[in-house]
Amino acid sequence: LLTSDKKNFGPRVGLAYSVPRSGNLVVRGGYGIFYQRDTENKFTDMALNPPFVGIHNYNFDQSNFRQFDWYNPTSFSTVDGVGLFANDMNIRNGRVQAWNLSLDRTVGGTLLSAAYVGNVSRHLSNMEMPNAARPGPGPITSRRRWQDWGVIYMQSYNGNANYNGLQLKINRRMTNGLSIITSYTYAKGMGFQTGDDGGLWTYIDPRRSYARTDFDRTQTFNQSYVYELPFGPGKKWLSAGLASKIIGGWQVNGILTLMTGTPLTFGADGSVLNTPGSPQTADQVGDFVVLGGINTPSKGGSAWFQQSSFAQPAGVRFGTSGRNIASGPGFFNLDASLFKIFAVTERYRVEIRGESFGITNTPQFSNPTTAVNNSNYGYITGAGGGRGMQLGAKLTF
Repeated sequence: LLTSDKKNFGPRVGLAYSVPRSGNLVVRGGYGIFYQRDTENKFTDMALNPPFVGIHNYNFDQSNFRQFDWYNPTSFSTVDGVGLFANDMNIRNGRVQAWNLSLDRTVGGTLLSAAYVGNVSRHLSNMEMPNAARPGPGPITSRRRWQDWGVIYMQSYNGNANYNGLQLKINRRMTNGLSIITSYTYAKGMGFQTGDDGGLWTYIDPRRSYARTDFDRTQTFNQSYVYELPFGPGKKWLSAGLASKIIGGWQVNGILTLMTGTPLTFGADGSVLNTPGSPQTADQVGDFVVLGGINTPSKGGSAWFQQSSFAQPAGVRFGTSGRNIASGPGFFNLDASLFKIFAVTERYRVEIRGESFGITNTPQFSNPTTAVNNSNYGYITGAGGGRGMQLGAKLTF
């Protein structure tokens, strides 16, 4: 039996206030409660429970495979514990409280904006393993809470997350052929789950899962611009004649993106724990120091961070380092384009476009290997990015 959630009250309020005698300073704010319906059917998983579905293990060889009984196929199986799917009877829809407060002012045709944006999420769908084996040697079954049962997947609704960010923006509207948008974000996202909708990072002590989200980037800077060169008809220089048709009508555009890296978790061997679903982290024995090297020594490279800062834990225990405690390489990308408009007649215009994505061909390095037991520990072995170019034409009439 399950109880439905009937208290999904979602008010929203917003305000805008022009501050008297402040020029054109405007204060804006808003608050709202939103709900997220679970998109997965957890009850389908429950249909896989015994007696509807069972998983049995067989070991046959040439000496006994003829003894298999098709009328009683489970007679040769061994069961170490029955696995189950369970669902919290108190179903809750995910709830997000979101708010923002901003100050906006226009100075000389340029909009300046500063905003605080935040949200907190509660009752997120979360997968738990309440019968996970505790660390230690020997058979897993003897270290479970309920030894007559195997893995138990428990769908609960106790996940939570939060986000807080400072957002700055400069927006210069098209003036004298130039338009600029500059934005900067300093933010932090925290949560228990891995990825966008995954389960807990570790099941034995869920509190160790609470950390920066896997996709968190502390700082983000974006710069975009559109510039119409001041030549040709209607412009400041060379507004008439053959030269105006050749030199005029050019437009330069670009988008620059800079971001700090995504989080790093430093792992360890973990085999001594013998706890599936709960990873072991490395011991942090020194400060995290970025050295900036790329590739492995066999290819003439060097470590990206100081490898001696982390070590394999001794004994049967989790490591001292936590989840997502550092950040990997940053991100740089510049897209640029050049447009030329030809006025064929008063009615027909042809626009020729040359566009380049990643024009500087700057590599976007992947995170380094962070498992201390991996032969590539500390080294960056992958990269993305690269330059792409395309040409196009557009006819307007």
